[in-house]
Amino acid sequence: MLWTYLLCPPTGKDYLKIDSPEYFALCTFGILAAIGLEGNSLNGIIKGIMSATFGLILSCVGSDPVFGTNRFSFGSYYMLSGIHVVSSMLGAYALCQALINCRDVYEKGDEQLKAPPVTKATLTILDILKHYKVLIKSSLIGIIVGAVPGTGGAESAMIAYNEAKRSSKYPEEFGNGSIEGILAAESANNATSGGAMIPMLTLGIPGDTVMAILLSALTMQSITPGTNLFSSGSFWVYAMMGGLFVINLFLLLQGGLCINLFAQVSKIPQSIMAPCIIVMCIMGSYAINNNIFECFVMIAFGLIGFFMKKLGFPITPLCIALVLGKLFETNLRRSLILSRGNPFVFFTRPISCSIILLALFILFFPIITSIWAKKKRSGHCS
Repeated sequence: MLWTYLLCPPTGKDYLKIDSPEYFALCTFGILAAIGLEGNSLNGIIKGIMSATFGLILSCVGSDPVFGTNRFSFGSYYMLSGIHVVSSMLGAYALCQALINCRDVYEKGDEQLKAPPVTKATLTILDILKHYKVLIKSSLIGIIVGAVPGTGGAESAMIAYNEAKRSSKYPEEFGNGSIEGILAAESANNATSGGAMIPMLTLGIPGDTVMAILLSALTMQSITPGTNLFSSGSFWVYAMMGGLFVINLFLLLQGGLCINLFAQVSKIPQSIMAPCIIVMCIMGSYAINNNIFECFVMIAFGLIGFFMKKLGFPITPLCIALVLGKLFETNLRRSLILSRGNPFVFFTRPISCSIILLALFILFFPIITSIWAKKKRSGHCS
């Protein structure tokens, strides 16, 4: 939350310079960052690009954001509004994992998948501070992802988790209670809230659904987000930032008191847990628009995610490209219309050019580090 306090006022003036090319660059950054942090080799990056391309194609389903014509709806009334992000992510993550658990139960049985017994936590503050690099890196990922409109805590947590796994000395521990994985996901998730408040308070553009609700609440109280909110010295800005500090303290207290209760969930056998998750996914997808079509979308994405994982394709670029697809396309077309078809408009503006170059660096950063590591190993061997 400290990042929101520090970054909101100085970035308020800079946000006035942001137009369609900068928004397109931000969307490009979000997609390329997801690809780069998912893949640690050229093959992984190619698969990530293919996954993100598939997500961008799926985001074209529905009405055209510029002219309003229908695309890829195949005559279905339910597809006119496009693919709902919540139902697709429920399928790609929750249902996909439930299907994997069902497969594991069928192949191995409940006994081999039984979680270890829950013991008293012995983790201390010093144990957490040992992984300060993971905390700082994941927090920065959460801030950056949160500041990109249309994303949220789920995307930042997944990106931070995958990056922590990629750079960890013990990647085999991830998925088995690794402290680094937990710290990465949670620190990124918490930092996302602060990052999402930056565009919401300075531009009035919510970073995720939670910020959209907060924006509506502020509007109802006659509080208009924007640069004037800071120049007028509004009390509400600092009241919200102070409230975020209090909320984190409350979460710490709640987690400390209820951790033993939460840990009992691990005792439930996978043969019972997996069907329950599937039922909850179906109920959740149906509740989105109160129609069965969202359930079919969720099931389709569950199957897509299942086979993508089986073939080694990352799911995160697909979901982030689907989330940012409309914003990506809209600002790309607006930029080209305003520049009369000049594709160099993204490189003649300093902010958009810097963001795109940074995105390309993050995309190829895993390959650069792997090549550097090979050279160091070969140098030591010689």
